This record gives sequence, structure tokens and C-alpha cells, in this order.
Amino acid sequence: MNLLAKGQALLVRLLMKDASPAGPVTFSRLPVDGAGVEIDLTGRCWVGRTVFSRVPTDGGPAIVFGERDYLVPVAVLGGPPGEHDRFTEAGVGTFEVLPEFGEDCWRYADPAHTIYRVHTKRRD
Repeated sequence: MNLLAKGQALLVRLLMKDASPAGPVTFSRLPVDGAGVEIDLTGRCWVGRTVFSRVPTDGGPAIVFGERDYLVPVAVLGGPPGEHDRFTEAGVGTFEVLPEFGEDCWRYADPAHTIYRVHTKRRD
């Protein structure tokens, strides 16, 4: 592992420690062949928000924020999230994985492709 990879691994560990939601977080994958999957993400993800910009029809530029993003290490989910999967955050609510403003519902958050940035919308 080179020095940059070590630094990135340290950054991920620190972000998970300091920026994780205060309560329990669960990721629920849509059932495939009748079996859904739930993964406990407590202390293993953090919350973010994406700024999207677009030009409205009435003239000047508009800045639009996505509702809520979850940043999750790729190794924790074991595969990319799918549209309509859900994050449930205790005391906050349930958020459904959905695409935002022409972008896919997730993207890699780092050049090394070790973190997913998952776009969600509140569902409760």
C-alpha cells in the first residue's frame, strides 16, 4: 500500500468516526427472489449532501441541493446500491435511493473507487 492509499484509508476511518450519524443506521436492499438484505451501517457511514446546479426556465442560474447523501465504503455494502433501496436512520427517518437531476442514484466519491456517494430522498 503506497502513502496516498494509506492516507485515504486514514481519512475514511476518521470520517466514519467523526461524521457518522448519532443513532443507528440500517441499509435495506430490495428483495431479490423473495429475500431482502439488511446491513447495519451504524458507525460505518456518514451523511452528506450534493449541490446540483441547473438553469431554470425563467433566466438566471439556480442552485439545487439534493436531499441527503450517504457515503458508504464499498467494502461495507458488498455491491452498489440499487434504486429504491433504503437507509433508515433512527430518530431521523427513512430515505429511498433515487437518482438526482439526471445523475445516477450513486457514484464513487473518490478517485480510488472505495466510497459510494448514494443519493436519497425522504420517504416518511
